Amino acid sequence: MPELALYLKWRPQRFDEVIGQSHITQVLANSLKAGRFRHAYLFSGPRGTGKTTTARLLAKAVNCAGDDRPCGECSVCRAIQEGRYLDLIEMDAATHTGVDDVRELREKIVFSPSEGRYKVYIIDEVHRFTGNAFDALLKTLEEPPNHAVFVLATTEVGRVPATIQSRCLHFAFRRIPQQDVFTQLAQIAQDEGYRVEEDALQLIARAGNGSVRDSISLLDQLLTDPAEMLTREFVQTVIGTEHQQVIASIVAAMSRSDLVAGFKGIQEALEHGADARQLCQQVVEQLRLELLNAAGANVTDAATNSGKRWPKRRLIAAIAHFSQAANQMRRSWQPQLDLELAFLKSVEWEETEIRHAPASSSERASRRTAEETRPEVARTNEVERGVNQVGRPALTVEHIQDRWPELLEITRQSPANVTQLLRQVEQMDVVQDTLRLFTKPLFLEKWQDAAKKNALERGVQQLFGERVSVEFLDSTANGERAKANGNEVNPLQDLIPVAKELGAEVIEPGRETE
Repeated sequence: MPELALYLKWRPQRFDEVIGQSHITQVLANSLKAGRFRHAYLFSGPRGTGKTTTARLLAKAVNCAGDDRPCGECSVCRAIQEGRYLDLIEMDAATHTGVDDVRELREKIVFSPSEGRYKVYIIDEVHRFTGNAFDALLKTLEEPPNHAVFVLATTEVGRVPATIQSRCLHFAFRRIPQQDVFTQLAQIAQDEGYRVEEDALQLIARAGNGSVRDSISLLDQLLTDPAEMLTREFVQTVIGTEHQQVIASIVAAMSRSDLVAGFKGIQEALEHGADARQLCQQVVEQLRLELLNAAGANVTDAATNSGKRWPKRRLIAAIAHFSQAANQMRRSWQPQLDLELAFLKSVEWEETEIRHAPASSSERASRRTAEETRPEVARTNEVERGVNQVGRPALTVEHIQDRWPELLEITRQSPANVTQLLRQVEQMDVVQDTLRLFTKPLFLEKWQDAAKKNALERGVQQLFGERVSVEFLDSTANGERAKANGNEVNPLQDLIPVAKELGAEVIEPGRETE
């Protein structure tokens, strides 16, 4: 029989063994002592933070025959722990998403428990239910049998309908502090008889990103021979992280605007086996420490002093660039390129970010004062030169095209979901303070939704610091106008010089070949 995984072997069996969630376990324990508990609970929070474990402890507690519930010794506690308790029903909503699955549950729930006092239903990843499945579940939650207790668990509580949430007692689980995870890992390693360096445990705890299960699983993967010491270097090799000194050198090169040193540091780290996404996340963490130092927090963990020389707005922009790169690497075919582009954007911040960054309230006030006192002729000359009334270069089509992927990323996070519509834009131009987007008539109807238009205007303002209105026009009509004016655009025009260089004969329209 295979050996039990460490995260299962060390799964808490009592409320006081759950780490980092005392704000929940203490409330549940006290309510059970008083004999008061609800028929429906909603547990939300990041993965690996104890939602399902606490749900099983609750199932033990409501059926436990001991005085200190759950006692862990009675027949019910042992049956649940061994996975043979018939009145504990666990459903994975990721695979049972339909209304038929919920109807089957409703048909069986009317039967009395076979062993204990209560039937406990744990529905994991409940946000994966369809709308009809939620509607079917709602009726059961409104009028549950007296012998039924529901525990709904989710990592995305925002996707659970408000009607469901309002009928449950909601507990929000938090990410586990790194020090608590480290303490748990040290206890496991000691009791299992393994020797692990303290720095290695700290690195494993950090890699779990607040998930106890992920950290314990990683420790289980790394523990191979009790006779060998698990070192920090071996952990770094397996998970693809780099020494803090390497990260600090990359950030220091960024602060000096030293492209050569920065690219060299990134290349050497990747050649030594560092994972590009892990490296990106480590840079973000280092930049966060630098930002805290620049703000006067005096964080001792910062390995460089560069934060005091950086403008805070530049640090914020660099964090945004690397965070975006880390997200893009999930679907990128060349993660190293995303990392290098983030570094390049952060170094060239003075040339790109200052121009587009929104001004502070004091800056806007001083600019308004100066604007009001300047002669009208001077302002007119600036507009003609392409400078807007707040002293920044006027927004142009080139600006928008250069940062179009960033605009798509910003709008993708908007509830209005206009990213797919933006991908259908065929042409654009800027007339004064109006951004005109040309698209097919089929998509023009969708842009009539005010929420979509407002989401796009907010995205443009967030990206460029310019408040512009957006106008949507028919691209086919625009093409006809261009044709009538003799300015019809040939999409293959750019390929003609290339074709001629390759020896091809380019036949003009209307001319027949011999």
